[in-house]
Amino acid sequence: MKRRGLRERVQGPAHALVVAHCEAHERSFTLYPPGWAPYGRRAVCHVTPSGSAVRSDSHASTLFGAVEDAAAGVLWPRAGAAAHESVQRTQGRHIALARVLLGMGTSVAAQVREAIATALSVPLLALCDASRAYEQARTWRARARALMDVLRIVGARREHPALWFRVGYIAGLWGQPSRWDPGGSA
Repeated sequence: MKRRGLRERVQGPAHALVVAHCEAHERSFTLYPPGWAPYGRRAVCHVTPSGSAVRSDSHASTLFGAVEDAAAGVLWPRAGAAAHESVQRTQGRHIALARVLLGMGTSVAAQVREAIATALSVPLLALCDASRAYEQARTWRARARALMDVLRIVGARREHPALWFRVGYIAGLWGQPSRWDPGGSA
């Protein structure tokens, strides 16, 4: 593997990402920092540069910060924010992504929901109840509260990036992570 260059980003990690090239397979790929999913504008979880989990009671600056804000009744600005600030449309996309990561909603197949519940160590019945509450909700705040119910059950495990990368793979959001133990626990 050989470093091919840097990819500057407008959103997402605050530094350029390394583009590497595998000469044996003749393929190039982007190396994302610990805690970041491919093409993410925010980290999935807080981690140190070495990949160690960071203990935090808040989801701020992560994908789940949009959910936390909406559950508290805080909607991001509709438009007109500075280039580095997020807007309501982005908050909605983050909430939708969190819904899929948590295995909620009618668009998530039953077997995928069950696999996500197992990976997150969340009782399937609790996940199904939260999913039903999400589907019946008519406001962002009510939907975000249903998502937060599941995040509370996940608890401190939410700080482990391997957990979210495994769940994102199960949900079909991204490919299998290179550092992944299919039978391991996060």
